[in-house]
Amino acid sequence: MIRLFLVLAAGFWGMAALGAEQSLDGLWQLVSVNPGVESIQAIIQVETKEGQPSAKVVFAPEQSEASISDFRVKGATVSFRFRQKLQAQPRPVETKVEFAGVIGSDPKVILGSSAPVGNDDRFRTRSKLVATEKQELTADELVTRRPLPEPMQQYQGLLTRMSQLTLQLRRETDEEKRKELQQQVAALAKERDEKVPQWLRETFTKHGDHLAAADAAMNLARATGVTKVTAEDAEQIVTTVRRHAEPYGPRFLVSNMVSLAEILINKPEFLPSALTAAQIAAEALTDEHPLAIQSRCLAAYQIALEKSERRSEAESVAAKLAVIEKKLDDEYLAKVPPFKPEALQGRKDKAANRVAVFELFTGAQCPPCVAADVAFDALRKTYPSQDVVMVQYHLHIPGPDPMTNPDTVARWNYYRGKFAEQIRGVPSSLFNGQPQAGGGGGMANSQAKFQQYRSIIDKLLENSSPIRIQLQANRLADDVSINVEVTGIEGDPSSESKRKLRLLLVEDEIRFAGSNGIRFHHHVVRAMPGGSEGLTLQGPSFRHSASVNVSELRKNLDEYLTTFAKEQRPFPQPGRPLDMRHLKVIALVQDDSTGEILQAVQCEVANP
Repeated sequence: MIRLFLVLAAGFWGMAALGAEQSLDGLWQLVSVNPGVESIQAIIQVETKEGQPSAKVVFAPEQSEASISDFRVKGATVSFRFRQKLQAQPRPVETKVEFAGVIGSDPKVILGSSAPVGNDDRFRTRSKLVATEKQELTADELVTRRPLPEPMQQYQGLLTRMSQLTLQLRRETDEEKRKELQQQVAALAKERDEKVPQWLRETFTKHGDHLAAADAAMNLARATGVTKVTAEDAEQIVTTVRRHAEPYGPRFLVSNMVSLAEILINKPEFLPSALTAAQIAAEALTDEHPLAIQSRCLAAYQIALEKSERRSEAESVAAKLAVIEKKLDDEYLAKVPPFKPEALQGRKDKAANRVAVFELFTGAQCPPCVAADVAFDALRKTYPSQDVVMVQYHLHIPGPDPMTNPDTVARWNYYRGKFAEQIRGVPSSLFNGQPQAGGGGGMANSQAKFQQYRSIIDKLLENSSPIRIQLQANRLADDVSINVEVTGIEGDPSSESKRKLRLLLVEDEIRFAGSNGIRFHHHVVRAMPGGSEGLTLQGPSFRHSASVNVSELRKNLDEYLTTFAKEQRPFPQPGRPLDMRHLKVIALVQDDSTGEILQAVQCEVANP
């Protein structure tokens, strides 16, 4: 802690001395920094008027537009927002990032980092400002390449070849050529699994002074299951990443240390290193850091302390974390959804009785799931539960999601088997068991997504069904008992075996801040009592009873997540939301020949 304080203090007083002698007025190149390449994103001009600095973009590369806003100099830090719009095909691509740098001893270079605006610093990358006299650049001046260590060159070369072949495979329509490309991709994947761990280790251990060593160390940590990282390796990983992160400022340091802590904390042998990383991040944390990264940092630190049996310190951190989480929750609920949904005024056909079922496959790390998730929540305010039943199935797409379970994966496989062309990733939406309105987007797309979903549901609510479902669920301590009766089953007896009753145990609300920014998740499927395959309906009526022990379910889900983290990929965040306090049960009658849901009902789990 003392050493880190001296480093930051040196930067601060360096700025104070520099500021007394020289301002930042002039031209600066905004540079994206990677171990093997540096690329200039723009040239900005800083000007101070009446003691207030401001900046504007004076040059941007061809086929792009750029602008600067919120330029600030506070103490040793320089920060601003940078917007860039690329004229790409088939449509322009716009990015908005925030830069945070620290002025050091070199008056011509300000090292810092950039991250998407509104993010929790999970994707913060190295950047810098470099003083210049040029107001414009030629195309060959925009990029500077630097030699990488040989093993890192081999690593990046292999990944590039795999990416190129995979893209070629997606575009290829000739079946014979596709098979050939598939074989080539498989061969490269085998080479990757065999050689990449060694290349990363060589870069990390033999080229420690190169910036690439930090990236190799982070990749080793992320792939501990296949790279055979030892406890000693973990200590050196933290040291290496810290050494290369500190020069780029506290925002970049905290981001890297928190990520390491979240990765390493899942394995007991790495706990000391996880605690070290979390403590470094916590000590570098200031009120200037956004609340989201403060939350991530303190959450990781609290868990590391608890697992290290330093309970009093963990309680102190938990108290600070609770204050931050309350602020984040209040901010989120005040802004989401960013529109006001109107409640349904009743069905047009008063005799219509068929319940509409909206099933959403989503992921807490999925950026385009934001629009779908927010629209989903808005729909809860639009329709009464007796008219519309809504459920979320969480999946490990594109990354590990602690709300995923074997039954949600099985449900995904069920629909993928029927609608492989329409259902390829998350978000995927089904209405009465039929895929419609696929795709998603960011928060700005949530209202359009809501309207798209609503137009489908409104039509479904004008339908009727002869099927009736009576459902009851009660909870005594941790035991949930479920009783269901289905009547009005009509049709050819030969088709009865394809009609299934499926039960879903859902948690009404889960508070979990995923990397995509969604903080509250609703009607999340926790289990499918009786199995995802369902129960065959026979005869004009059918009765069934089921039970779930919540403690046992919680234990099974925890074991599933632990096994997944060990054998597949570690979770990016250490928390596992397994409260399961407010539960509901949903009963679906589904025709497995088509996937169509014929009727549904949901009920609260009553507590005596």
